[in-house]
Amino acid sequence: MNLLRLLVAALVAASVSLPVAARELPPVLELERADIVVAKGADWSLWAELQEPAGWPQLQGFVAPKGEAKAGLRAGDLQGWSPVALPLDGRTEAMQAIGAAKFAREAHFRARAGIGEGTLLLDTPGRSPAVGQRTTLYLTRTFELAEPASVVSLQSELEFAAGAIVYLNGVEIIRQQVLPGAEAASFSAAVPTMPTFVKATSMERWQRTSLAIPPTMLRAGTNRITVALHRHPDGGHRAFWFDMDLRLHKRAGFIKTPYLQGGDRDWVTVSWETNVAGFGGVRWGLAPDRLDRRVVAPEIAGAHHEVTLTELPPNSTIYYRAETDAVKGATARVDAPVRSFRSQPLKGETYRFIAYGDVRTNADIHAALTRRMWDDALAADARFVVNTGDLTDLGAPWDGWQREFFEPALPIMSRLPFFASLGNHEGNHESYYHYMALPGNEAWYTFERGDAAFFAINSSSDFEEGTAQWRWLDGALAASKAKWKLVFFHHPPFACTPERKPGDLRVQTHLVPLFEKHHVDMALLGHDHLYGRSRDINGVRYVITGGGGAPTYPAESDAINEVCISAHHYLVVEVAPDHLSWTATDIDGKQLDAFSLTKPPAASSPP
Repeated sequence: MNLLRLLVAALVAASVSLPVAARELPPVLELERADIVVAKGADWSLWAELQEPAGWPQLQGFVAPKGEAKAGLRAGDLQGWSPVALPLDGRTEAMQAIGAAKFAREAHFRARAGIGEGTLLLDTPGRSPAVGQRTTLYLTRTFELAEPASVVSLQSELEFAAGAIVYLNGVEIIRQQVLPGAEAASFSAAVPTMPTFVKATSMERWQRTSLAIPPTMLRAGTNRITVALHRHPDGGHRAFWFDMDLRLHKRAGFIKTPYLQGGDRDWVTVSWETNVAGFGGVRWGLAPDRLDRRVVAPEIAGAHHEVTLTELPPNSTIYYRAETDAVKGATARVDAPVRSFRSQPLKGETYRFIAYGDVRTNADIHAALTRRMWDDALAADARFVVNTGDLTDLGAPWDGWQREFFEPALPIMSRLPFFASLGNHEGNHESYYHYMALPGNEAWYTFERGDAAFFAINSSSDFEEGTAQWRWLDGALAASKAKWKLVFFHHPPFACTPERKPGDLRVQTHLVPLFEKHHVDMALLGHDHLYGRSRDINGVRYVITGGGGAPTYPAESDAINEVCISAHHYLVVEVAPDHLSWTATDIDGKQLDAFSLTKPPAASSPP
């Protein structure tokens, strides 16, 4: 995550052709899989009293409560330890009534995420004042493990409404939103400060994943997890929420293999994720057997790594290898094979890039499309990928990011730098900013390649006239002297699917006038799960490329959109001094459309 970047040194002239060896599909490195020992939605034991349970957090001599875990429990009717089924959804009846409409909407998302109905734990303050004032709940459960020495690390995703501390065999392993030594009710200062456009919660709950947790506290036989769950004392419609999983990794390796993200001009960021904590670095050079430069991640030991390569010579093949030195033990060192990518083109040079979007939901389709895309990328010597948003169905869950986006896309992302824009399904969630390493503030940004300038817009954030994003876009478009100007974002101003016509009126009102004022040539869009191409609208062509994996939508051309085709697809776009052209190809390799815009070779963008 790099919210602010400075431009780096001037370009270095060099030219290296793409070697034959690089023209093979990058092999899919085996990603390390974890054994799930505690699944979400499992049965736990809940302490229903106000005082802390005896022996907390070890709970030696604990006796599990009898009875069946069920939803619909009332805390006022419980005593001592009671069985409870997760996810735990604790609200007062008053809170439930106030948020009824919102809860109905949440039920739709919960069903898509495989989440159950939850549990109403709290009584109204009028009926049970002590319960209504409750600020901490305590939970516990166990799991069995035969060989703890075989485990190299732990991984856990935690969902909570305010704050939580997790212990394993009495040892703290996770602390979220609770300051060390804080009283149960005074933990709000632990919440990190973020830009206003970043959303830290989803459906008003936190969802955080902890990686590379040391396994030193594991035991042979029975292992006990205990959780202290906190709420804000001033309430909110959701008093408590809790669910979690726990996974065991038994071999050090990659969870996300190295992937490239584009920067402006002469830099690229290499990111990756390992299941053991370590110090990341990248060796790179101009030949696979001469990686004579090394850049180290500017961070403490961790599982997620970002290393920026700067002063890359233009129009060259760059070879690189990511490596992680584990904190403990040489056997835990994690290295990747040597990969390569092509650096930025020179001005006046013809080059190509890939564009697609809406990859969420169907990982198999996304993967098949990526394989087809790679063939075209090699044939065209494509330099990078532009994505128009909706990388995952829900912006918070780790599994969604892993399954829907990273696993299908990692092979091509190891060779083509990736430029993303935000869709509505990411929800501006902090996970997007954690995984991405893009120019500017990462929500909206610009970069140049050859004769073209690109402008990523966040159409899921405020962009009305006078807002920060609108002012940035107006200034960035005005300042650009590039021959070709391309914007890319999620919501099309002119829809191709019948139920969304005529299109996004906010975009029509606030962004389209800027595109026309500053002579934008092409807008790449998503949201409609299909391919669409508009007629010339005051000098701008609007191209919808939302067929990256999500279920396709019905397509209907009209007076504005000349071509609308319901198909999974991607674009290969060519940028040249005298033309900007593209082809749309479906998942079976069939060409859906081809089009070209032209300008005189000496022409530049109007002042």
